[in-house]
Amino acid sequence: MPKVANYFDRRSKILFQAVFNATQPHAEDNHIPRFEVQATDSGLWKNTPGANMFSTTRGGFSNTPHQARDTSPFNIGLFFAGAVREGRFSGDLSRVSKQLHGGEFWWPELGVVVGHAPTDGWAEVVWKGPTDLHGTLSCWLHEGAQISEVDRWGSSCQITGASQNSVLLM
Repeated sequence: MPKVANYFDRRSKILFQAVFNATQPHAEDNHIPRFEVQATDSGLWKNTPGANMFSTTRGGFSNTPHQARDTSPFNIGLFFAGAVREGRFSGDLSRVSKQLHGGEFWWPELGVVVGHAPTDGWAEVVWKGPTDLHGTLSCWLHEGAQISEVDRWGSSCQITGASQNSVLLM
């Protein structure tokens, strides 16, 4: 998990420096450990403040537009579609755009939709979780394709209100 956490930190610095510059001080000021820190009582969290939640979705996941109860000023997500081998992502992003449709990240109030499958790549997205109305559209498979062969994944990093409150109780 430290590699995943470092990847999201690096990408947020590259994608939108303001994301990192706003989220890190918020995590430091509120003593929020990054999601890969296992034991908050060890004191290690002081060296690695950051997003305390890492979520992954798949299996045609979608949700209704919502404003999250996050406390981080910004959230960062990575969305992609890819081939499945033995129930896991194979690492191959190619040749799935004709098999899987939908699954875009969207801001309904703004009329903005960010897709991923048509490019045989991934989409990196930044949003304001507590203020932006946002969601994930459903996806469907082309006739003959199976979810056991191709899927859409989403992952995101943010500081959740519930986790921040639990840190305050320690």
